[in-house]
Amino acid sequence: MTTKSISELLTRYYNNECTPEEESRVNEWFAEHGSAKTSFEEMDAEAQQVWVNALFTDITAANALKTQTPKVLKRRLWPRIAAAAAVLIAIGIGLYVIGHESEQDRVISYANTIHPAKNTATLKLADGKVISLNGTKTGIVINVAALTYDDGTAVVLNSAAEKQLQPMNPEDDGKAGNLTVSTPTGRQYQLILPDGTKVWLNASSALTFPTTFTAKGNRMITLSGEAYFEVAKDKSRPFIVKTNTQEVKVLGTHFNINSNHSTVRTTLLEGSVAVSPLGYANGQEGLALSASGVLLKPGEQAVQKSGKIEVISVDTEQAVSWKDGWFYFKSASLSEVLNEAAKWYDLKITYKSDIPADRFTGKVPRTASLGMFIKVLQLSDVKFTLEGHHMIID
Repeated sequence: MTTKSISELLTRYYNNECTPEEESRVNEWFAEHGSAKTSFEEMDAEAQQVWVNALFTDITAANALKTQTPKVLKRRLWPRIAAAAAVLIAIGIGLYVIGHESEQDRVISYANTIHPAKNTATLKLADGKVISLNGTKTGIVINVAALTYDDGTAVVLNSAAEKQLQPMNPEDDGKAGNLTVSTPTGRQYQLILPDGTKVWLNASSALTFPTTFTAKGNRMITLSGEAYFEVAKDKSRPFIVKTNTQEVKVLGTHFNINSNHSTVRTTLLEGSVAVSPLGYANGQEGLALSASGVLLKPGEQAVQKSGKIEVISVDTEQAVSWKDGWFYFKSASLSEVLNEAAKWYDLKITYKSDIPADRFTGKVPRTASLGMFIKVLQLSDVKFTLEGHHMIID
């Protein structure tokens, strides 16, 4: 069987869509690769989760399926597998801790104590003063009349801070200054901008915007990191998001921008957006729009690297899975997987040699501890150690 056919078969099995012959085939696979020490029924829930992760493996590292004498599984496994999968389903090849069993247990036990933090962020005012936002709230609403959390309670500000949220006078038309909402590693936040646009800000990201948008012209904001937008429609005032390397122009739509890495990805879920790269104008310092922009349709992603943009079709659910509380990888490299882990669990990643070429496909809840994240990635021969929040890939 090819990697693709195996993946498709296991996906149908998970969705309970297999024919009796296909289900028998997967059951035989379990019997072939099941635990030599204990049966699936005897495993505890955590062990069942780890095995289910292994079952739904997108086999791209060449050693997951080997020719062995199949054994007969005496009972249907789907109900128990579904129960374990309801908690955590992953399709992936992962990290294997080399060494004695006690050392592996020690690493996992310690990693289980590392949890992602809850929602929180900081608000930077125009004068540079920084306000810590309540971590028990999920977001804030920016309004010139009042600054509130999304549950309606007021953000406590002193008189000087309150003054900065107001336009200086009607003629200034909202030019009192910019605000910046920032999230550190392991945290995310939501906000509603003055025009009603909803923004989900991922970890290690920052959004800069005016206290009020002008009555005419563009609604201009700046993004560093990753955010998902549901833009309030206003044909007279296009909404523009700037990153270090590109500009995205919309009227009203749903889209995601990930500018965390050298490759910037803009994914469109609804409506249409124009994505244009930024470059030097006439050889002079200062960024200006390039003429090589693209117009996206829903389900498309603009991939910008080295000033060039390529348009590809993508799984939009995967692109915005972080907003809905999931890590969702599809044939991702080890560095891509660990970059996400580093951002969410506040890790430092060090590679002592070349980065292994393993590819990973899987879905993991972002509420999981680092220990569970590691268990999902536990079948490959990648060696690593964990020293505090420092993960060293050998």
